[in-house]
Amino acid sequence: IPQQPTSHAGVNKQALLPSFGIAENVAGLSIASVEPGMYIDWHHHPTMYEFFYVLEGEGYVSFSKNIPEGDLVPHPDVATNVETQTLRKGSFLQISPGEFHKFEVENDDDADPLQMIYFGITTDGNQSR
Repeated sequence: IPQQPTSHAGVNKQALLPSFGIAENVAGLSIASVEPGMYIDWHHHPTMYEFFYVLEGEGYVSFSKNIPEGDLVPHPDVATNVETQTLRKGSFLQISPGEFHKFEVENDDDADPLQMIYFGITTDGNQSR
């Protein structure tokens, strides 16, 4: 399965199932790869659950339910009520609808990409997520 770029710089995915091609509420099943030094910035999905299982690498996920709509903070250090967790091989993560989150991988010469299986499912069949 070929890798394809995502809307996040330095992040690629291999789509295992097409988005919304199987069922109207299945947003996708992919293997995502975040390169060292790269990140997926703060964002949320109002109607989508996301599930991640880490295959390889190490990185961090930060999340908060307390960032006001449209107020995307540039870094967790300037936000309040933010929790950060380390992700390693075998880690599992669920992100609920409306929960702001971001992923980062340290810029380390010895670091491997953070590779995760990703599954998204919407609560309302909304393809805009």
